[in-house]
Amino acid sequence: MVLNQNKVSAIQNSILRTILYFDVFNYPLTKKEIFENLDFETTIFECENELDELVKNGLVGTKDDF
Repeated sequence: MVLNQNKVSAIQNSILRTILYFDVFNYPLTKKEIFENLDFETTIFECENELDELVKNGLVGTKDDF
């Protein structure tokens, strides 16, 4: 799947890269773990907002606290 770079913010791009890296090892992440492993400097509040937007747009799924 190729994402349109114009529609994904830099923070969202970093979130997706973080999730995809850990997905290789079949390791689900909590919101806090995603924030702690970002390669982009941001606040936990902004990270959570951007992550919620990715979920809303169907780019990321959730299950329980993951």
